[in-house]
Amino acid sequence: MSFANSIPSIIPSSSTLTSPIITTCENINETSPYKQDNQQQQQNNLNQTRSSGTSPTSVGTPKENSNTGKQPPSKSYCILTPCSNSHPFEERRILVGRSEENAVKIGRSIVRLQPAHSNAIFDCKVLSRNHAILWMNDDVHFIIKDTRSSNGTFINNDRLSLSGEESEPRELFSGDILQLGVEIVDNAKKDCVHYPLIYLG
Repeated sequence: MSFANSIPSIIPSSSTLTSPIITTCENINETSPYKQDNQQQQQNNLNQTRSSGTSPTSVGTPKENSNTGKQPPSKSYCILTPCSNSHPFEERRILVGRSEENAVKIGRSIVRLQPAHSNAIFDCKVLSRNHAILWMNDDVHFIIKDTRSSNGTFINNDRLSLSGEESEPRELFSGDILQLGVEIVDNAKKDCVHYPLIYLG
């Protein structure tokens, strides 16, 4: 799955608060050590079978996509960029795996887990510590699941689950609006705390 590389000039009217933006998804198979090692192994096998007169076979290659004939990416990068009225954070470049077991955690920062350019942790009170997870499925689409957050995960204003309940996995599409949490009032500061609102370009 590939998202547009540029920020659209018009954001859908349903988004009154502008947002962090996932701008790209990059296939990293071409430069992975696994693929390079695998190609060397295949070449060695091919040389051996030629000398023995047997038919060559493919060894250890990832399953190809039946529709395109190409190998699906094993991992992809998401780039998250904040816009003016979102909860503020610096741009992130996040590596997303292709299984729920290797999903990226989305959540609120704690002492031992702080926001970084390579994660989806936010210093934001509206998020739960374990708010949601993000991964990529076999069709190379991003999938998100709310993991019993208090303030919810929303796609196009549709809340995925009730407070404290785990949601079903939901696919994300280009143009979707992803909202993490809801606006709350910080009683100590007498101020509103905005939530991360993500436009999927």
